[in-house]
Amino acid sequence: MNPIHIPSITIKEILSNYSVVLLDSYGVLIREFGLVNGSKNLINSIIDAKKSFYVLTNDASVLPKNIASKYHKLGLNINENNIITSGCALKIFFKAQSLENNRCVVLGTNDTIQHVENAGGTPVLPHDDFDSIIIGDQSGFQFTKTINSIINSVFNKIKKNEFINIILLNPDVIFPIKQNIWAYGPASIAVIISEAIKSNFPQSKNYKLSYIGKPHKYLFKMAFDINQTKNMVMLGDQIMTDIKGANNFGIDSVLINNLMSLNKLQELDNELKPKFVMNL
Repeated sequence: MNPIHIPSITIKEILSNYSVVLLDSYGVLIREFGLVNGSKNLINSIIDAKKSFYVLTNDASVLPKNIASKYHKLGLNINENNIITSGCALKIFFKAQSLENNRCVVLGTNDTIQHVENAGGTPVLPHDDFDSIIIGDQSGFQFTKTINSIINSVFNKIKKNEFINIILLNPDVIFPIKQNIWAYGPASIAVIISEAIKSNFPQSKNYKLSYIGKPHKYLFKMAFDINQTKNMVMLGDQIMTDIKGANNFGIDSVLINNLMSLNKLQELDNELKPKFVMNL
């Protein structure tokens, strides 16, 4: 069987064929050094065409208004209403799971805590009684002291046969801080907690780990709920989050500034294969 050809697409073709444009942030719009080459032209073209667009980011450490402020300083005309973070998507997850008013231990920044409050949760301390653990970021708290406290509190709740929701806003295990330099991400914390439970309570069914950010559906669902159309396209540089998430949600995907050969792309499983490729 001949491999499926993955065609390239232009900004003009995207704006002609789709009602809504979804974009990743890091790698498509910005990098550690500032703007990605071509990102300002991309945003200006979308705005000039009067198309709806949204930045979908797994970053739950910053509120949309603060992300927008950073974009504006870099010269990108992106407002907070154009930004959907994994923290924002917690609200629809809470509603779907009837978790409003949950007492939540929040791992992350002050903005992460605000995301939880906006979703209807009540932030509490690790040694307080709680219903859910919200993992939003790896910064903003004393790591060793806080994680140890959470693990012991979780063990005590399991001993009392109480159920615990562990909700991972940003499912990144690692993330790039510079070119070829990586750091651990929030998902590493979820691994520590869940493996601790499995070690001490291998048969326990009293907890559930849920995922919010890409490639899971919630950010895409927020964009869909706003626009009520699946005539959307996702522009991203990460196959495992942007492309996989879009494909699984049933919308087209564009791999941006791809470094993989077309032959390698064509060998990917269908859920990982972009519909198009494009260089900015």
